[in-house]
Amino acid sequence: MRYGMDGEDPMSLTGIGRVIGISRDRVRNLERDGLAGLRRLSDQVEAYVAC
Repeated sequence: MRYGMDGEDPMSLTGIGRVIGISRDRVRNLERDGLAGLRRLSDQVEAYVAC
């Protein structure tokens, strides 16, 4: 939704919040937490591959 990876146009935080019934701040927090998790996984994979 946010980045248009579902074949649709990218959506704003407000637009996503409206679609799923949460505030734009909650969408922002979920996005931040999700990206942080992906960064952690990326770091772990990078460390594994470096061995």
